[in-house]
Amino acid sequence: MKAIFLRVGERTAAGYPLELFEGEQDALLERIEGDNAADALETIPLNAEGTGPDLGAGAIRLSTILDLISGHEIEGASLTGAGTLLFGLLNRGAVGKRWLGALKNAKKQWYALRPEQQLTAGVQLRTYLDVRDPYLARLPWELVRDEGDMLALHQWAPLTRYSSSTPAARREDLELRVLLVIGCHPKAAVGIAWVDELRSFLTSVCRQRDAIDFEVFEAFNEARDPRAAVTLKGELRQAIATFRPHVLHFVGHGRSEGGTGALELFDFKANDVVPWTSQELKNWLEATPPAVVLLNACRTSEAAADPEAAIAALASMTGAALGANVGCVVSMQHDIEGEAAAHFAEGFYETLARRQAVDVAVINGRKRIADAFPYENRNWALPVCTVSAPPETLLPARDRISPQRLTEVQSHPDIAPLLSFVDRRRERRTIIHPTVDALNRNVAFVVSETKMGKSSLARVIARWRWLTEQRVVYVDFGIETPQRAPRDVIEILRHMRGRDEASGDILRPNIHRAFGAFHDAVNAILDDKPLGAIPASGIDKGLLLDRNKVTSARAWDVVFDGFLSGLKSLAKERPMTLVLDHLTKLGAGVVPDDFKEHIVKRLIQPIHRGDVAGVTMVVAATANEIDQCGLTALRTSSVGVSLGNFAFEHWELLAREFVVREGMESIIAEETIRKYTPLLNEKPWKPRWFLRLKEDYEEFVGTRE
Repeated sequence: MKAIFLRVGERTAAGYPLELFEGEQDALLERIEGDNAADALETIPLNAEGTGPDLGAGAIRLSTILDLISGHEIEGASLTGAGTLLFGLLNRGAVGKRWLGALKNAKKQWYALRPEQQLTAGVQLRTYLDVRDPYLARLPWELVRDEGDMLALHQWAPLTRYSSSTPAARREDLELRVLLVIGCHPKAAVGIAWVDELRSFLTSVCRQRDAIDFEVFEAFNEARDPRAAVTLKGELRQAIATFRPHVLHFVGHGRSEGGTGALELFDFKANDVVPWTSQELKNWLEATPPAVVLLNACRTSEAAADPEAAIAALASMTGAALGANVGCVVSMQHDIEGEAAAHFAEGFYETLARRQAVDVAVINGRKRIADAFPYENRNWALPVCTVSAPPETLLPARDRISPQRLTEVQSHPDIAPLLSFVDRRRERRTIIHPTVDALNRNVAFVVSETKMGKSSLARVIARWRWLTEQRVVYVDFGIETPQRAPRDVIEILRHMRGRDEASGDILRPNIHRAFGAFHDAVNAILDDKPLGAIPASGIDKGLLLDRNKVTSARAWDVVFDGFLSGLKSLAKERPMTLVLDHLTKLGAGVVPDDFKEHIVKRLIQPIHRGDVAGVTMVVAATANEIDQCGLTALRTSSVGVSLGNFAFEHWELLAREFVVREGMESIIAEETIRKYTPLLNEKPWKPRWFLRLKEDYEEFVGTRE
């Protein structure tokens, strides 16, 4: 991809040196780090006083541009005029000629594409802007415009600020992980609409469930013991280290602290704000730097009283993040309205979910703002994107999940409803991405009492395994049995295998014919003959078996050897996950006596030991079911999670996520959520409260209609 690199040096007696480098992006960024000569060189002359650049006769002052971007209305000044003036500073002589020529070619290439091609097309030309003069660096270069072309709003030729820091290597994960930190007081009323921004964030990421994994850290609302020694900042630091986000997004206030910048965290225990300083930010991120840090934090009275001081304070936070090897920092030049921030989040995360470049995501966020506000409203120009590497190289690629599989899983009747399944994110990660090496990973357990969502979590895990190209066999003993629950071991195995006439789908593929050896073993027992004495047909006759006929350990060995050989043959094609759910439905609520002796000993334990290569298992059950089935010892040594009630402090956050996933109208839903808050009486609550919330909402909407 072609790129232009513009560098504005610090002021000298002659003016500001302006250098242009041009070439293929990767080679260009290597070239500008050395002492290589520029492809074009000009000087931005000083004004008569020698205090700044010469803007020409009758032009507005640079301080006026800063006033405009800070929200002041200046007679005779406009954002359009400011953008044209800033463009003129860069459009000089040989530099301007080469830059305009490259922009013209990029525009021509872009508009030669069909509209549907433009949706997925990459950047045609990227302009990197490295302004090293401290005063000029504070200017809102995002306003730059060449007549009608506003580069901050054009995907085909973005203008992106550049820092020479070194980004961390890209982490190749299937999911994009986003940590949203809400630092403000829950009832913040001045200049911040964090609930709207949270809702927009949830709307964006919930639509992209298969692409984005997220956590929300509410500084004011962490469900922690007030007597605990761990501080709020300690918890946040641990959350960053544990979750290892690709994107760290802060919503709240910023301020100066000890001559440098700081973010404010409202501490619920102390009932006061504590500063998250730029040095702390750098220290916390250095171990596992995010690819992107989004700071929506220039929201203080200080910003209104002293815009330049506020910019400098936030710049120190940007510098701290870049100094921690973060590849991209997106910050707000001034106080952005809550509605505008919400629009920005929508466009930003929808673009990231498609794995497009970070600066393109920023552009699409700006576009959402520009669509909702008049152009002369400054909100669209407030997001600033600073990178230290090609933006498309910062976030994990998405090519390991095929679009076809995504389409199939999102339309599946048993899986699509899982989009309403909220939270349990940490438990899901424990199973999907286990980190405790001492625990066995071949068999995982999802344990809870009834009506806690363990079956839904098991299906979420199955869904993820299928998306990662595994074969998934979801065996639900409580739903799928057509006539009655299997009452003996052979019937249980048959039920796991499935019926030959089954059409097969994502969760229940037709694998019947892989079990020929198992069928032959069962047929030999049915015919009361030794294996090998009858022709090998590989076809299950389907007759019920008198379990008293299987009297020898050898006969059971042959049956299970046949079943395991079927699993092994399937796993040779691709890895396989077997999910077992509702175990007490195995025998009309009573587990068959020989389940422990045969299913556990001859099937589950071999999988647990790793004897069945390529096959893993997930068991969803109550603790009582685990005990009845003789799985307690295996559970102790295996990866597993226990689901309990939700903490009262998380009610409003999770309820907001639920209503977003259900597509409920925001104002009515918010009123309904707050109606239920006192009813919970500060006690833990079960998932069924979501259903009560939905029923109440639907009743209200029906009454209104």
